[in-house]
Amino acid sequence: MKSVIGIAALALAVATAAVAHDTWINTRDVSRSTVTFEISSGMDFPELDAAPSVDRIRASGWRLGSKSGRFDNFGEKMSSLEMSVDFEGQGTAVAWVAFKPKEIDLEPDEVDEYLDEIGAPERLRRTWESMGADATWHETYTKYAKTFVAVGDGGEDPSCIPPLGTAVELVPVRDPTTIAEGDSIVIRVLRNGYESEGQAVVALCGDSGERTIKYANRSGHVSFMIDAGGPWLFSATELRLQTDGTWTSDFTTMSVTIGGQ
Repeated sequence: MKSVIGIAALALAVATAAVAHDTWINTRDVSRSTVTFEISSGMDFPELDAAPSVDRIRASGWRLGSKSGRFDNFGEKMSSLEMSVDFEGQGTAVAWVAFKPKEIDLEPDEVDEYLDEIGAPERLRRTWESMGADATWHETYTKYAKTFVAVGDGGEDPSCIPPLGTAVELVPVRDPTTIAEGDSIVIRVLRNGYESEGQAVVALCGDSGERTIKYANRSGHVSFMIDAGGPWLFSATELRLQTDGTWTSDFTTMSVTIGGQ
């Protein structure tokens, strides 16, 4: 996509190590109809690092056109969970996973790095600072991940675009598997199905490791220039303070390989 919509955004180069692990879905062994998906967590996308526990998965599945299905049997490896699908038909498939909530505690000196990493808004940073030096950070987070992959020779497939309905979701405005190096990708940021103005989105180029943060405009859209082929990961974390002083977040990722497999 050569045109760029108006975006109220700030781009930041982020070189610090991640406090929280990303979780994503890779694709492998893509043929005309069969795709192997790999779920992994780590700090060096797209390199597979650690396999999530199957017990932590709340739901998972795939969609291709009007057809959809669930993942029932996972191949468990040290670095990933694997599942293969023999698709009928062609188009762009979406594979997704939703995890059960998990709790985590951060040391005070880790919190600022975490907030930088996810592009937390200034109001949340001020809230954390106002809690004082003795404040503790206890968070319950829920993760979601999805990926897109072209199946067969169907070309652009608009049926892959509709949201899956997760609490926080990144939704491309066009089939991301048809985006080429030098194009821009435009993403809608949804919170409970509604556009989320000001939400930070992180774009990570798998080949270079460069991370860029931008913030969704008033219509909930954000745009990134795709300056390299290969795997890309886009993520967003919606963080909120609870009345008891603890934190809750929803973390979502969207992956796609620019230029295909």
